[in-house]
Amino acid sequence: MSTKSNLRQVFGEDNLKVIEKAKVLVVGAGGIGSELLKNLVSSGFTDIDVVRKKKGGGEGTISFFRTFPTGAIHWLPVKKKQTNKKQIDLDTIEVSNLNRQFLFRQKHVGKSKAQIAALEVSKFGEDKVSVRGRLGDIKSSDFGREYFMQYDIILNALDNISARRHVNRICVAQNKVFVESGTQGFLGQVIPIIPDLSNCWECNPKDSQTKSYPVCTIRSTPDKPVHCIVWAKELFHLLFEPADESSILKDLKVLQDTY
Repeated sequence: MSTKSNLRQVFGEDNLKVIEKAKVLVVGAGGIGSELLKNLVSSGFTDIDVVRKKKGGGEGTISFFRTFPTGAIHWLPVKKKQTNKKQIDLDTIEVSNLNRQFLFRQKHVGKSKAQIAALEVSKFGEDKVSVRGRLGDIKSSDFGREYFMQYDIILNALDNISARRHVNRICVAQNKVFVESGTQGFLGQVIPIIPDLSNCWECNPKDSQTKSYPVCTIRSTPDKPVHCIVWAKELFHLLFEPADESSILKDLKVLQDTY
């Protein structure tokens, strides 16, 4: 039985048609973004184009599609066009990203997350799949209210509060379905925000607590003095205080006790 037949049994014919026609925006292409992309394609979303920024300025637009049964990837120059799913990401792939998701490999280090994620995720679709990725800052004027109007649903996969607030406010203003997702330490959260049915992301009360930093940053790529301070504080607690399961260094304590 084909993947499409399975999806038809799960969602029903009418819902599958809605999925295939839906226009989705994914903001971010890291660990969460790559998982979202894989799930979207596996669930029947198609037409993924890639937009990347040329060296020296300007934007270059390329699209690719996967043709079965050969599974070949075709790259074609294209003009501006409306597409079903776009991905925006400002990052390039680093070595520390490789162990936290499944789309990026060693050979991809230094390349655009959005571009590589779009290319790799095409392998999950059974039918012709296209993705459009764009390198840019979601808070820039290029991604204003008019830009968001073309989408049926927006999915956030961001790692900073400022960008999350920006996307949330635009989705509220444009009455768009918005799904917020993120991680903090070893915890994760997914918040679906439906217009007129649920609070917006900023409307939900936030616990006032000490500023935290991503575990991957503290453990693998500390690049600010504050990261070293957080590491030192956690190490002090690990050495001189009772065990704390929420510590970002708790695995070091396990090794110490074991060996």
